[in-house]
Amino acid sequence: MRTVWTVFSLTLVINLVLLLGFVGYLHASDRLSKERLRAATAIFRLTFQQQQLAEADAVRLADERQRQAEGVARLQAVSAGPLTLAERLDAERQTSDVAMERLNRMRRTKSDLEAYFNRVQADVQKQRAQLNSRQQDLQQTLEREATRRDDQDFQRAVKMYEQIKPKQAKQMFQNLIAQQKTDQVVQYLAAMQLRKAAAVLKEFKTVDEIDQATELIQRLRERGVDPIPADAQLAGSAP
Repeated sequence: MRTVWTVFSLTLVINLVLLLGFVGYLHASDRLSKERLRAATAIFRLTFQQQQLAEADAVRLADERQRQAEGVARLQAVSAGPLTLAERLDAERQTSDVAMERLNRMRRTKSDLEAYFNRVQADVQKQRAQLNSRQQDLQQTLEREATRRDDQDFQRAVKMYEQIKPKQAKQMFQNLIAQQKTDQVVQYLAAMQLRKAAAVLKEFKTVDEIDQATELIQRLRERGVDPIPADAQLAGSAP
């Protein structure tokens, strides 16, 4: 029995030494403070039911403080009173000013874009007009050159028809008529001296040739040119 008591006492001493060493370690490592010690002691001092009641009281207390804070905030808002008509008008005016500024900014942007587009369009139209003018000048130059060249060639042809024998000129005119160039023959005859043109027309002697000459004379008279008087007769025509 004495041995058992000795072993029991020795065990208590060892556990106490270990407990004191552990507490010393917690204190030395800054893991144990008076507040933590009180909290730990309180945990073991309260029962589980008592701890639940304490936590519920803490929650109710927090809710009550929240309601009180909200009530104070409402009282402060009410104490300030509702917005006056002037304050509401001022707030609406500020909102309207912001909207108007935004609208004006959009209008300025639109105006700038329209001005830029108008400038670009004016430049394009100006360049197009200049291009059309240059094209017209070039076309007129080409037409004048062609007219001058044609006039020179035409005058040379007329002079040639006047210088060759009337019978030869008649043959050349018939070739042109066969090529569907009767208008060109009329132009040559109209440009020739009247007596030269009359001499060529009198070379049309057969029935078919007289029909051709009659048509040429009729078309010359429509131009105001009459190489053969109306009372004169072509060779081979009826008396």
